[in-house]
Amino acid sequence: MLEPGGTIYLRTDDRAYFEQMTLVFGQSPAFRPVATPVELSAVVTDFEREFQKRGVETLRAAYQL
Repeated sequence: MLEPGGTIYLRTDDRAYFEQMTLVFGQSPAFRPVATPVELSAVVTDFEREFQKRGVETLRAAYQL
């Protein structure tokens, strides 16, 4: 359970999934969009690194409760 004031960070390479997630969170009056911290954005998984080599963009968003 996400505590009040908690933040959920979204990261995916699937544009349709990203659009669905941002639509759901964006329509909820309980959540507000916030910036993803630079230090968190700087963390790159091995999976993400492989996709980046192929030119696949990583999409990010964050929402606070």
